[in-house]
Amino acid sequence: MWLPKHSHTVQQLKQILSNKPVLKFYDSIVPAKLQVDAPKLVIGGCMLQEGHPIAYALRSLTQAEENYAQIKKELLTVVFGCVRFHCYVYGRPVQIDLK
Repeated sequence: MWLPKHSHTVQQLKQILSNKPVLKFYDSIVPAKLQVDAPKLVIGGCMLQEGHPIAYALRSLTQAEENYAQIKKELLTVVFGCVRFHCYVYGRPVQIDLK
């Protein structure tokens, strides 16, 4: 059921995404954090610096991957994030958060 509070939240989200820069430029001096998640049908990640997003990545799971145990999906997500953001993580320490 769609309520007025939902409409208000969508309007706030539109305002936030359109008024401020959503992505921050990468700084090689600032520590980086890779945040990944593996819900049911997709895997995704976000590269962060000082709590601000640098880049996002998302992909659907293949039919075979959908049958993986959750722990394997989480590991697949970490590998996906490291491969996708290799230009940010290669050769430097990175904190990885599983959500």
